[in-house]
Amino acid sequence: MKKVARGDFSVRLREDGLKETAFLSNVFNQMAEELETLVKRKYIDKIAQKELELRMLQYQINPPFSL
Repeated sequence: MKKVARGDFSVRLREDGLKETAFLSNVFNQMAEELETLVKRKYIDKIAQKELELRMLQYQINPPFSL
């Protein structure tokens, strides 16, 4: 759990042992996987936003249909 708190969402727990601990491990793993997916998606969205901003600036500097 400390690794996930530090941002390492690739951590997974073994789902063995008592029924209750196996359940908690399973829920923890699902949560960590969803967090990892959301962080990656946000990162990809941020890159796409920066690329769009760059393209818009390039069109301002050099319009495609300028004479």
